[in-house]
Amino acid sequence: MTESLHTGPLALVIQPGGSVATERLTGNPAAASARLNTIIGGHYEAITSRNAAWEVWIAYVLEDDRDAPPGYGPNPKADTIARQLGWQPAPGDYVKGVAVFFGVNGIDEADCPDTILALAGLAA
Repeated sequence: MTESLHTGPLALVIQPGGSVATERLTGNPAAASARLNTIIGGHYEAITSRNAAWEVWIAYVLEDDRDAPPGYGPNPKADTIARQLGWQPAPGDYVKGVAVFFGVNGIDEADCPDTILALAGLAA
């Protein structure tokens, strides 16, 4: 089987303006990481919850404001969803720029759960 036939997890992509889309990443970890870098607009970091009941998700956001692309700003929709899922940011922190949500299977990304897709306004 060729690498192009391998599929990776389904991501939920939330733009700062509130638009949402899904994208299935490749199963190749290096290529998936490069794609995330492109979607987010630079180096990214993970956010998740500390609540054991919701530790089934992870989101990636731009790591450093200094490298922010044009139009980078608050992402109220992603921030609200992350907080609903139990994310507890440092005081004054909030989701900025493009946010990409996944499910979690062990230490690997998995398809974004239907419950999170529903929170984003996509039919589950």
